[in-house]
Amino acid sequence: MKTYYIQVQGIVQGVGFRPFIYNLCTKKKLKGKVSNTSNGVQLYVNIKSSEVKSFLQQIINNAPPLAKITKTKITQIDYIKFSDFLIIESTKLSEKNLKITPDVATCKECYEELFDKKNRRYHYPFITCTNCGPRYSITTNLPYDRETTTMDSFLQCEKCVKEYTNPENRRFFSQTNSCKDCRIEMSLFENGVLHKNFTDLKYIVDAWKKGKIVAIKSTGGYLLTCDATNPTVIKRLRILKNRPFKPFALMYHDIYELGEDVEMGIGEMLELESVSAPIVLLSIKADRMTPIAIDEIAPRLSNLGVMLPSTPLFHQLMKLFKTPIICTSANLSNSTIVYKDSDAIKTLSKISDLILLNNRDIVIPQDDSVVRYS
Repeated sequence: MKTYYIQVQGIVQGVGFRPFIYNLCTKKKLKGKVSNTSNGVQLYVNIKSSEVKSFLQQIINNAPPLAKITKTKITQIDYIKFSDFLIIESTKLSEKNLKITPDVATCKECYEELFDKKNRRYHYPFITCTNCGPRYSITTNLPYDRETTTMDSFLQCEKCVKEYTNPENRRFFSQTNSCKDCRIEMSLFENGVLHKNFTDLKYIVDAWKKGKIVAIKSTGGYLLTCDATNPTVIKRLRILKNRPFKPFALMYHDIYELGEDVEMGIGEMLELESVSAPIVLLSIKADRMTPIAIDEIAPRLSNLGVMLPSTPLFHQLMKLFKTPIICTSANLSNSTIVYKDSDAIKTLSKISDLILLNNRDIVIPQDDSVVRYS
């Protein structure tokens, strides 16, 4: 039995990589330790020389779904006696060579829990696990750990801590873990008043139905939203946003509703439902079914930019509304997306009727990706 140092680089933080290594080594009864570093993930393990290469190959072949390994290195070092296998505190190196994990759309398991009345996270708009949720947008430093994200200010409740420390739970070392008991809180700004601890999402849906513009804080910044079947509110949004001709993107409730309005191949469908959840440009059907205000949304164009909900909050809102909405970056024409709460209240109150905020800070703002198949 010898000690080997194994370095793994790529997208290996914020994707459940350390829990994966922990469970693999525990299953094989290997002793050692694993940690994040500003270069990736480092692993020290006691293992036979004849088995170390096949062990590394198992790591590469069975890595978590969101991981992307770009480089590995095995080095034999002086023997270290380990009594167990542990996930240890991250190591900060002077050199930083790390691919930061992008924000990831809600996974299937979290989606099911979100609408499961028996689940303790039922209708919790910020449900996440090691397979989904914000990463890049909330990272303050490297390596990626809870204390180097804006989740650091949220103290986990007893139940969340049990999940976080349980190797058999998919929230084992999930840095974005929270629930209704240790929740990220929403606020609503309307008519100059900030209403804290806001939870009534039906109120947002009713605002859309009344022809109002609602600014909503999403993963990478604020989005301006309104009913896509209401030409009057869309015209008003164009005037307020100073966007006279450029098309607006639409968010649909689900892939089936979307398929009634646009031509869509298998590749485009998979793209829409992927972890990236981009806006996809698709041809408008001549016999579309949804009464969207197409002349106001995409004047003189034959394509639509469409997307599906990618966060628990939008999954809930769209399940309630069941009608496409305009979903565009919250900014004035040619300016950057608004992502700070103070800027949202100052700037977006001039463009929107309501602003839905939350107290999880965004560090790195981003617009949605746009994809077109050719």
